[in-house]
Amino acid sequence: MDDFEKELKTGFLDEASQLLTDAEGCFLGLEKNPNDPETLEKIFRLAHNLKGGSRAVGFMGMADFTHDLESLILKVKKNELKATPETITVLLQSCDQLRLMIDTLKPDFDAVVDVTEVLGKIRSLLGTAPVASVPDAVKPVAAPKKPSQPVATTQEEDSIRLTVGKLDDIINQVGELLILNTTLTGYRKSVKSPEILRALDLFSKTIGVLQDKTLGLRMLSLKATFSKMNRIVRDTSQSLGKQVELVVSGENTELDKQMIERISDPLIHLVRNAVDHGIELPEERLAAGKQALGVIQLSAYQRKGQIIIEIKDDGRGMNAKKLVEKAIEKGVLPQGSALEDDQAYQLIFAPGFSTKQEVSGISGRGVGMDVVKKNIMELRGEVEISTIPGKGSSFRLVLPPTVSIIDVMIVEAQRQRYAIPTYHVDGFVSTSSYLDQAESGVPMTLKFEDESVSAQSLWSILGFETSKDKIAPIAVIFRNSRQPFSILVDNVVGQQSVVVKKLGLELGAVKGVTGAAILGDGEVALILDCYELLGQKNISDSDRKPNGSSETQI
Repeated sequence: MDDFEKELKTGFLDEASQLLTDAEGCFLGLEKNPNDPETLEKIFRLAHNLKGGSRAVGFMGMADFTHDLESLILKVKKNELKATPETITVLLQSCDQLRLMIDTLKPDFDAVVDVTEVLGKIRSLLGTAPVASVPDAVKPVAAPKKPSQPVATTQEEDSIRLTVGKLDDIINQVGELLILNTTLTGYRKSVKSPEILRALDLFSKTIGVLQDKTLGLRMLSLKATFSKMNRIVRDTSQSLGKQVELVVSGENTELDKQMIERISDPLIHLVRNAVDHGIELPEERLAAGKQALGVIQLSAYQRKGQIIIEIKDDGRGMNAKKLVEKAIEKGVLPQGSALEDDQAYQLIFAPGFSTKQEVSGISGRGVGMDVVKKNIMELRGEVEISTIPGKGSSFRLVLPPTVSIIDVMIVEAQRQRYAIPTYHVDGFVSTSSYLDQAESGVPMTLKFEDESVSAQSLWSILGFETSKDKIAPIAVIFRNSRQPFSILVDNVVGQQSVVVKKLGLELGAVKGVTGAAILGDGEVALILDCYELLGQKNISDSDRKPNGSSETQI
């Protein structure tokens, strides 16, 4: 097999994955509106394209399987077969089977996949003979001839395939240009020539545009990820005997490709938990004065430069007192522990913690929620929780839009420079009018937008000794989901874009340090997560005693 044929097969499998994602969404839509002619036509066209494409590149087993699937879809389209939940289930299982074929064929074009079970269900609905054994055997075919004449192009925008590795190399080089730009900016004061100053301005502007463009190449919409959740909600609610509707908004919000891949599993877990733990059984909802149909809202939006993904349900909510009691019972908390409500809600992330009385195929083992939080924190994000008992719960994943290049505020403490992501910073306050508090020795409290804000020296937070007679002149204000807080620094140098460098093993586990950045003068600045430094993300390790598994689920 030559490189041209390999490229054709690989390209088809990538396109087929997208076709299946679209088809799955159509099948779920058909279940809600069985007689929609546009959906039926789209489904038939997707199946026909998949059959034709697989046959053209030599995946004959896939083509034969899709031929039977196309016949089933045609029967539904002609209204010879009703789109009942049972029929939709077989259609969705066909999607799963085709997805398995694609995953198996990607590393080995000659792979064999047994399709007997699902094909038997399709033929049962078609009323044709059952299959004894129908494996998907990919037969080698001659490579298609390369076209000798130019192929007529359509009005659609041209595209090329680019490996992620090559794209990352480009972004890394743009990062080096950002460092160079910062270095050149530092020499501006010594430059006298107007022409050179204009050139520096133009260079800086061009680098900014290049940064936005290259980062945009890695940005993908959340539409494909969100569409998967419809299937998760359908299958989970049916297995639990619940009635649940998923309402999606903001699916066109864009996020870094790497981050989308990393949040997929946590998002599936949170959505499944919302169905299992949040939404009540129909009879329970009716008894509580609610509609039998529970609603889960999945949304994405921007907030202060961050991407928020919210999973909100109108179910039973969480009871802080019961969570504490369950934690004491399981040994997660010592006897007699008392926690604030916000701290109690964080218990669901403790290893081995579960409120389920019985283990099921969906939950109850205390596995998953701590992994959700760990994955999000590794992306320099956080998980916010809000809940009202009897009304429902909301989980918000707060994420930076990208993990490679970020905007930071450079601050100084004891002549050391540190970088703080700008999306964490809410404002600044001068401490000059609060010197009497420092002299009296009481903990400093500042005023910011009519709110009281506690303040701590960054140098002392990092574990160094500070002089009681000297107070840092600037307070950097942060705000989480509960209240504002601040850290005191000696100077705010300014804002700039930096390339996030991973830390070595020695510093990788240091609390509150998420990476490093090379500044314009070559000096390295640690990137700080001040929420984690001050314990604002979760309850401290001393407040809980993990027991059992290293993974968690409510």
